[in-house]
Formats: sequence, structure tokens, C-alpha cells
Amino acid sequence: MARSEGGNVTGPDEFVKFVHQPFLAAFPDLRIVVERIIAGENDAAVLWSASGTHTGPFLQLPVSHRKVTFSGMTWFSVRHGKIVDGGDRYNLHALIGYLSAGTISATVLAA
Repeated sequence: MARSEGGNVTGPDEFVKFVHQPFLAAFPDLRIVVERIIAGENDAAVLWSASGTHTGPFLQLPVSHRKVTFSGMTWFSVRHGKIVDGGDRYNLHALIGYLSAGTISATVLAA
């Protein structure tokens, strides 16, 4: 299971359907940069930043054509070479606020 700001998903098919595809539909030019990886025997954490232009539907928000930059982290638990648990954290509420009202926050910036 993966715990995300947008809700929980189980397995790769749900991840693609409920996380990956919606983000690419909303931000077709989405660019993710891995800033840092910390890994242990069975766990890893990835610090990342993302940027893109809001040109498609996102969480029922109308298209804003705003360019954004935001960051977050994702963690994974691995057993027998497979991801068995994980999740991500980023400021989804600030992203929604900027796309809907134009309010820039410390965690979501105009690109």
C-alpha cells in the first residue's frame, strides 16, 4: 500500500490510475528532479522537486495555465526486491491554493 497526499493506493495499477495519470494529465510537462536518496537495508527515502504547467484538469480545478514548482519526499519499504509499502508527502493544499487562487506559499512557488 502507498499512502499519498491524495489518498491510499494498492499496487502498481492503482498507482498509475490514481496518481501517475492524473498528474501527467494536469501537468503534461511535469519534470521531477531527485535531490537526494537515503537508503537502508529495507527502506529508502527520496527527496525530490517537481515543476510543470497546469494545462489539464486537476482535482476538479479549472485549468489555470500556471507554472509551479513544489517539493516533497517519498519513502519505500522493500522486501525480497519488491516495494511493499511507501508513500509520499508534499503540500497538496498549497498546490491547490496556488492553482485556484494564485496564492504563493513557501512550499509551492510560481515557476
